[in-house]
Amino acid sequence: MLQTEWRELKVYLTSVTEQWSLIAVAGPQARALLQRLAPDWPLDRESFPFMSVREGIMAGVPVRVVRVSFTGELSYEIHVACDRVAHLWQAVMQAGEPHVL
Repeated sequence: MLQTEWRELKVYLTSVTEQWSLIAVAGPQARALLQRLAPDWPLDRESFPFMSVREGIMAGVPVRVVRVSFTGELSYEIHVACDRVAHLWQAVMQAGEPHVL
């Protein structure tokens, strides 16, 4: 039952949760990794502050990126359609190779 003040309204909800995937990128090199995936995006602290959201193309894929942190480290969540996540995952792994110790 949907709680509403206007019971006469017919309100329908459609969950789209299962249509999205998320790739979390965290750590001191997170910004450098994202910069490799989206070289034209300004990712400095002033241009993309904590808790901000940006939509665009990353590695040829439409994405929504959120700058959040649940670890205390610099972190980003990359939200992508499920049918494109495998391509983006490969791009993230490739972009991260120079940062592996």
